[in-house]
Amino acid sequence: MGYGNKSNKVLHVDMTGEVDSRFQDANNKIDVVLGTGVYGERFPKLSNETSDSPRISRAVQYAIDNRITEINLSNDVYEIDSTISYTFDVKMKGNGWGANGTTFKRTANVVGFQIEGESVANLDPEGHSGKHVANFPFEEVEFDGGDFTEDFIRFYNATFVRMKHCKATACKGRFIHGWELFDSRFNDCFFAWIGNVDGTLPGIELESGGGKEYTNQIHFDNCDFENYRGVAVAGTGTNTNEIFFTTCKFESHISPTNHVYFENSNYVSFDECTFTFGAKDPALTVPEIMKFVNCTKVFVKGWFEQTGSIGTEVAYLDNFVKFIGCKNIKFFGSFNQNGVDNLIDSVCVKADTWDSKNTIIEGFIDGSNPNNKKITNVDTRTLGYRSEILQGPDANTTYINNDVNPNDKWYIGRVVADGDGTKFRLLRNKNGVVSEIFRVANNNDVVFSSKIKVENTFYVPVSTSAPYANSVHVPIWFDSDTGNLKTVINGSEKTIQVT
Repeated sequence: MGYGNKSNKVLHVDMTGEVDSRFQDANNKIDVVLGTGVYGERFPKLSNETSDSPRISRAVQYAIDNRITEINLSNDVYEIDSTISYTFDVKMKGNGWGANGTTFKRTANVVGFQIEGESVANLDPEGHSGKHVANFPFEEVEFDGGDFTEDFIRFYNATFVRMKHCKATACKGRFIHGWELFDSRFNDCFFAWIGNVDGTLPGIELESGGGKEYTNQIHFDNCDFENYRGVAVAGTGTNTNEIFFTTCKFESHISPTNHVYFENSNYVSFDECTFTFGAKDPALTVPEIMKFVNCTKVFVKGWFEQTGSIGTEVAYLDNFVKFIGCKNIKFFGSFNQNGVDNLIDSVCVKADTWDSKNTIIEGFIDGSNPNNKKITNVDTRTLGYRSEILQGPDANTTYINNDVNPNDKWYIGRVVADGDGTKFRLLRNKNGVVSEIFRVANNNDVVFSSKIKVENTFYVPVSTSAPYANSVHVPIWFDSDTGNLKTVINGSEKTIQVT
């Protein structure tokens, strides 16, 4: 049959057994081609087969039996109507996605690929843990879910999954269900139209517990999540941890619920990511874009925005982000004005209760913020957080939130130009009335607008032999004979009483 030399792992895809260089691949690769053409196929679709699932399975098994690690796919559509299962490291490599690329198209409501090993939580009679299956790359392939609800790919008890430059679409359930998935990477992938509407089946779910061990060290780099129906990515279970998203985009104009959801997770990071909300239903209120429940060590650095006109084109939004029962948070967000104006709540990032001071929530709102929305509701004074909006009652001031009394706010910053060259000032907004406490002028003079009350000691050096005075200052000095602090008012020497 022309299987070639097993020792160097060359497969001849012609059916004659003769070597033809046009079908000879690298030493550890195998070709699976569609169409009969001039040359026959190595793994043809049989007359009684309704899809390409059986012949793909045969190719996988042949690769496993002959220690071949890569299956090359042609620029065509491979229809799947039954599950392709394997437990050995075989790479599926296509030729890109699009009209002239490689596509796995599901034609029945079945799991497309099931890659499953043994849970490390399972112990044999001798106390040895189960063994994962490892090293399953997919590259340059499109996955078309056919709008079915069943999982397209399951990675159960698996390690070292690699997905590079792949596309997933048309899944009304989970595209990927990772359960006890370790050390895996998803690079430069495009995910669209995945998950169900109510979010109970996320587009990608990373699950732990339930009889299995943790899911951890999962990385998404430079990935694009578009128009997911509900939740794009969810971390669920009891011990999903060390999940990283770097320079990823999340944008959906149809999701009516959280775009990202994590629970009971430890160390989740979104670095330099963008989040765009735009559900096209002005009668709808979406709870929040990101939601974290009982998580610890959450890091977010991102840009949050909304598309569409408020009240006519787009739904309302409660908050951009919500933390419930979380701790050890570092969050920095940039929020665009249109999205902030559309918030039902008064804050962009909402938190309920906190049990740790190792948390920073900060950011800025792009625009004038006419509705005076805040970054967060967290009490900065008692919990040691920073909460800032780069706009106070007028230009060049910064607002510092104090939620102990929402009617008592403080501002710091430069004063509006009024001719005195003021460098710095502190103001208080109590019950809507803004008053200045003090200002530092350009010549470093400090001007107090409020009374100065000395509780204990007002210190002036004892060695003072002459009054501190000039043509524009009131003299104050210490009289060593009487031990009193004195001044001159209207030409008369007066004693200053300190209480």
